[in-house]
Amino acid sequence: MKQQLRGFWPIFACYTASLITACRTGPEDIGRLPDGKHPITFTASVESLTVTRGTTDNNWENINGHFAVQSEETVKQYIVTSPEGKLNSNDPLYWNSPTIDITAWYPYSPDLPGSFTIQSNQTSNSGYQNSDFLYASKTLTFDKSTPPHLGFRHLPVKVIANLKSGDGITAEQIRNATVSFVNVALTSGAIAPDGSVAQTPNGNAVVLPQTVAATEGYQKSVRALLVPGRIQDKQFIRITVEGKNYFYTPKNETEADFVSGNLYTYFITVKKSGLTVTVENNGSQWTENPGWDQPATDAVFQVSIPSVSGLELHIDNATLKEGNHYEITGNSFSITYDAPAGGEMKGFISRGICKTERTIARDGSSYTFTFTDIRSDLQLTYDAYVETGNYYNRDGTWSIAYNAEKCIGIVFKTGADSTDHPRNYDGKLSGNRILGYVVALADAATNACTWGKLDTDTELENAESRYNTAYNGYRNTEHIIGTYRGGKDWNKYAAFKTIFDYRSKTTAPANTSDWYLPSLKQLSDIYNLYQNETGNILYDKLNAISPANLFRDPPVFGWETEPGGYWSSTEYSGWSAWYIRLTNGTPAFYAKAINPEQPNFRRLCYVRAILTF
Repeated sequence: MKQQLRGFWPIFACYTASLITACRTGPEDIGRLPDGKHPITFTASVESLTVTRGTTDNNWENINGHFAVQSEETVKQYIVTSPEGKLNSNDPLYWNSPTIDITAWYPYSPDLPGSFTIQSNQTSNSGYQNSDFLYASKTLTFDKSTPPHLGFRHLPVKVIANLKSGDGITAEQIRNATVSFVNVALTSGAIAPDGSVAQTPNGNAVVLPQTVAATEGYQKSVRALLVPGRIQDKQFIRITVEGKNYFYTPKNETEADFVSGNLYTYFITVKKSGLTVTVENNGSQWTENPGWDQPATDAVFQVSIPSVSGLELHIDNATLKEGNHYEITGNSFSITYDAPAGGEMKGFISRGICKTERTIARDGSSYTFTFTDIRSDLQLTYDAYVETGNYYNRDGTWSIAYNAEKCIGIVFKTGADSTDHPRNYDGKLSGNRILGYVVALADAATNACTWGKLDTDTELENAESRYNTAYNGYRNTEHIIGTYRGGKDWNKYAAFKTIFDYRSKTTAPANTSDWYLPSLKQLSDIYNLYQNETGNILYDKLNAISPANLFRDPPVFGWETEPGGYWSSTEYSGWSAWYIRLTNGTPAFYAKAINPEQPNFRRLCYVRAILTF
């Protein structure tokens, strides 16, 4: 079943934990909300988005950075975390009134720039994408039942030039021609609060555009992002055919009157005697919109599919061009092959923007990889393939089917978290890469325990906010074990001693991190898959093994004197550490040990180990 995230990442719906609080609260209730408790969150979309933008696997692959979101004088960094346009921040803005004015822009800068700059070389994806600038401004209203929506718009101008051959010029000459935009400026005029951009006068720069799939009836198409401005009576488009330059010069004020966010398309016939130019869609908004909301149905993409020894690949909805290169017209294709021995540990990994799903025939005889919602060219590799919910075995393999003799855990996250890196694991991981994270099948010990020594500076990085933690459970655990094991206080660090003892009881495979106490963020992500109810992948898999494998419920009453949840390795202060009740996902901090002034409050939590592989 599709995950429902309630822990760390805002999902723009109603949740009980992490970034979004309980639902059914309208604007009239804002006065009852304490300051600093309810982060600003919203759904986001890009209005008239181009095919260059899209998302995959819990991150926006072609947006390599953060959005800036501003309220009054405060600017925070947000990042897109889903194909639906969900923005997340480890340090968000908070509601302090029923309505709040928001201004947001991309790429991030600590202050709203007065202008934006385009790249002179846009022949590559990065050059083209790095020329974009997104902007949004809106008054948001607090209402948890209907989270507010923020629509971004492009500030650059998008220009497309379609070329075809005329008298005396061949189609092959056009395909080999070079196109450039000349006499343009690289820096825009002033950005106004409403997102409009002042036009700049002619510049003296040259912009090299990106070549894209040719429009039907034409042999070559290029695109570029330019700053708003007006070009008249000056050369604008230069086409070079076998060393000879042809120029298009706009003669009236409407031919190249570039308004922010608009699309301008030029249809050009190149003849031996000169150019014939028609301008269409002049002044319309960018009409391609395959970003957060719609598939790129009309796009043509190139896909590299490797041949794999021993596998006969059946590829549907893709046209072989040459070698291993295919062309996709539309937004989906699939690869089917007979299941090899141990084949479930490998699969086709896509580098590019798309959604991937693997399905297995009922009898297990074949696998099908389906790639949908394609937003860019793709390069596939046949490599280690891990899925959330896979059973992880003591020999370092993983599988779809549960084997009671082999299984030691369940994969709760695939790939490296954005806050983690293989170098954090002291060279233990195979291939210097992170394939995923595994939660143990059972608690590390029967009894609950304290976290550590009270009122002690362990030199761990304190997390004073539940939203400001990372995937650093391994480093936290190794620090405590390395610092206190063998010393007089070792027994006081009961949660970590429990982990250390569990390592000898349930041996982790070679080339893994070994078992450790999860950080608050890691524990939150575990809850995202669990949520203490059927229909959630981790709950269902643990329950199917045995109800005894489920996370334990704290007592309804008297939780201060009874076990209250599960420890994380994240320290709040010298006095307290973070824990989570896996029954409802609520993170809180708890005294590390028994307070001598309150001996009846035992401060106990359970321990569930995880590992990285």
